Amino acid sequence: MVFGLVTAAGLGTRSGLDGRMRKELLPLYDAVEGKLVLRPVLDMVIRRLENAGCQKVVVVVDPSDRMTISYLETNFPACDLVFQETKLGYGNAVYLGSRKCSGHDVLLNAGDGIVAMETYYRELVVSGESTLTLFEVDNPSSYGNAVLSQDGKRVISVSEKPAIPISNLAIAATYYFKKNLLNYISAESKELTESIQKMVSKESVIPKIIPKDTWLSIGKKENYHKILTRSYEMVKKLVI
Repeated sequence: MVFGLVTAAGLGTRSGLDGRMRKELLPLYDAVEGKLVLRPVLDMVIRRLENAGCQKVVVVVDPSDRMTISYLETNFPACDLVFQETKLGYGNAVYLGSRKCSGHDVLLNAGDGIVAMETYYRELVVSGESTLTLFEVDNPSSYGNAVLSQDGKRVISVSEKPAIPISNLAIAATYYFKKNLLNYISAESKELTESIQKMVSKESVIPKIIPKDTWLSIGKKENYHKILTRSYEMVKKLVI
């Protein structure tokens, strides 16, 4: 059994929303039943996890974020909500959510980014291997980095936004972890990369490298229009 886990508890200050609305509710273009639609990126993430075969989806949210909570309760009442009371980082949010997934494999995705290829999520579930999603970048110090084994079949090291990059491979916030994730993460884990580093030192974690343009992440307000346009360009090929 596979559980989906979505982190959506950040304030999203870089997205220019000033806390009035969380960036997970900003829309991107998607294809639903062959039609071009606009959907909040959080909506897209959850639907991909469900369509990939996740029997339960857990979403970590800020308890004061009534707008996101209301959206989830109205549109995804089957989701389990977990509240991150104190902002202790992404690693802590994953820890809180993963406790609800204990004993199950976890397909984890941030609530503000998505792999455009919907079939990709199903591929991760079918593989059943602990997996990092990676893409090549020109500015690796702005991302978590990963180093692969000489044959390119295993992840051997990760680092969170290093001043001196360890590779040009950026980590996208779509992961598959076997059911022992809680062995490597704790409430004190500020960054998820800390836990991933522990994992890769003890067991096999495989890389999947995707084209850079297929990772759609809502980040800085200056770049949102580019991500929105890119999502339209990708989806229109499917519906037009």
